[in-house]
Amino acid sequence: MEVLTEESEENMETTCNKNELDNITYHSTTNNNILVSSNNNNNETLNITTNTSSRSVLSSK
Repeated sequence: MEVLTEESEENMETTCNKNELDNITYHSTTNNNILVSSNNNNNETLNITTNTSSRSVLSSK
């Protein structure tokens, strides 16, 4: 069994609330694609995709 990490991306966006300028919202999305292939001759592959999203709001009030 062979496990390969195909690609990994992380996108970070920062948005500001117009009504309260001290509130900052962070949006983070991480995508991981994992390709699993067996070493025997049956040509079976398993593609695993994981998506993780998080949202954080920071305020000084």
